[in-house]
Amino acid sequence: NDRPLVPRAGLARPRLRGGESCQPRRAMVLPDAAREVVETELRRLGACSPCVLRFLGTPAADAGAYRDACARDAAAASSSGEQATCPCCLGILQFDPDPAKVDASDEDGQAPRVDVDGGGGGGTKPSGSSSAREDADDDVPPRRSPRLASHYAAGMRSAGHEIATFALEVTLPPSIPMRQAATRALLVEALRGVSAENAFSSPPATTELRDAFRATLVPALEATAIDRVTNRVRHDPNAPFKFALLFEHERCRSEAGFATRKAEEHGNLNGRNRKRRAPPPQLQLATLPDSPAATWQRVGAAYNISEKRAYEAFTTVASFEADEYASRAMAAVRGEESRDESRESRKTNGRATCRLFPWHAPCYLGGRYLKWKRGVPQSPWFADGGVVGEGSVQTSLETFVVKAFKSRGCRLNSAGREDMDVRMLGGGRPFILEVHDPKRPAAFAEESERQEMESFLADDNDGAVTAVNIHVVPREAYITMHEGSAEKRKTYTAVCWASRALSETDLNTLTTRCSGLTVHQKTPTRVLHRRTSATRPRVIHDAKAFAVKGSPKFFLLELTTQAGTYIKEFVHGDFGRTSPSVGSILGCEADILQLDVTDIEMAFGGPGGEEPGEEE
Repeated sequence: NDRPLVPRAGLARPRLRGGESCQPRRAMVLPDAAREVVETELRRLGACSPCVLRFLGTPAADAGAYRDACARDAAAASSSGEQATCPCCLGILQFDPDPAKVDASDEDGQAPRVDVDGGGGGGTKPSGSSSAREDADDDVPPRRSPRLASHYAAGMRSAGHEIATFALEVTLPPSIPMRQAATRALLVEALRGVSAENAFSSPPATTELRDAFRATLVPALEATAIDRVTNRVRHDPNAPFKFALLFEHERCRSEAGFATRKAEEHGNLNGRNRKRRAPPPQLQLATLPDSPAATWQRVGAAYNISEKRAYEAFTTVASFEADEYASRAMAAVRGEESRDESRESRKTNGRATCRLFPWHAPCYLGGRYLKWKRGVPQSPWFADGGVVGEGSVQTSLETFVVKAFKSRGCRLNSAGREDMDVRMLGGGRPFILEVHDPKRPAAFAEESERQEMESFLADDNDGAVTAVNIHVVPREAYITMHEGSAEKRKTYTAVCWASRALSETDLNTLTTRCSGLTVHQKTPTRVLHRRTSATRPRVIHDAKAFAVKGSPKFFLLELTTQAGTYIKEFVHGDFGRTSPSVGSILGCEADILQLDVTDIEMAFGGPGGEEPGEEE
């Protein structure tokens, strides 16, 4: 859960045995003659100015140099009216870094959408087209072609998040490492003969595309995003608000098919791994194999595979020509792959597309809920095509919370759960709402807002579900709420029935024998279809039985038990699966008619509240 939403594919360079990086070692500074050869060769290949800097070894820390290079290329493209796609970065570094520049034709300041229908990532479609309007109804960002820093800035603000700090996460297509290795191999050939001693046969270590891109874009994002409080937004890799970029390219399968195929076979198409590696649930994306979320995961994994193999297996031009996929990457860098394409087609099809995902890590709201009405399940329950019960505890709690946080939804986590026909009384049951993708993460910071929620619940649905001691909690509160559940105690009040009239002696016997009693409970038959069959020892710490006046077959039973005790089964015995039971102690049939949870002993408090509950 602590992993970033986007897999940090390629962020750490692959390591060989012994810890040696398979990235070529940083050579000494090239003399002017060798530097000129490298730059000339890169220009001949059609590399953009920022990529020239990358292959000359200019560090990403020299952000000004990269911004100036991007600005020069953007100005040249603006004056000429055209810009060929760089074969090394697939156009990712070909954008104007000036945050003040905008395109009046762009819808909401965002980059034009890319039409991939039938063409596998072809040209762009107008923002006002019917297809574009249909894309807007989807819950996933469309492919776009950003060419301005303001395009990215508009994408970061597009969901309406309140931003104080942000983390930029970038996932690159797996063809990038192959093209980068191919470019280096061509540079090595070009450098041969520069020195008689062959001292400069290898260019400097290439600066990572991701690092150069961040160094260029982050200042523009910081300049355009405004925080209402500090009036300044800064980049922080650990910020809870993430601006994640997923770059895709139409030729990944032809140039790095070995990586995409392996990522599919061993990652996304494996049901067990899909849950483990998929983006966090707060993104609320579909998990079908063709969905953007699965694509995100697949692209990141494929990049890692492609990077490792590119630096280990492909270091010379000959090694590229001997491999099916690598030869295509080499041809693409040389420009040979486009011989049969028109010039206009090369300018539109060769550029990588980008999906922009702004999202915020979950916020957590804790408290204690009370359920005053029977027939209300804890979470929404659907069966046989219909809804079971009257609403749910989660629905009641999240109605106010979703609006306050401006979030996509919530997930309820609680210290155990009661059955739908059981009331939760007393001090309430501890709960934590995981609020997904909150646009207003500072909600509930004020006491007035917490009190407003409590008042809202008291009036909503006749007060069937209310909450007290509402407070913001850290993510670590999950651990506090769920650890040590076996040692917690819970108190119940039950209305019970016996098949015979009970005397005062029977009730005293129940009180005496049930107090401090250890019972052995097999998994109840009513939950056996969804829980592992096992026998669990549980302790009845205290018991008190009371007669119901005028009804000798009915009695009240107050129990304090170990968490995880099945109270209903303890009363009726569940066909002998719980032993001993109230029925076996009384020597007759017994059943439970109504059950209330009246207390959960657990330290879980908030501002001004006591430290009270947990259950299994």
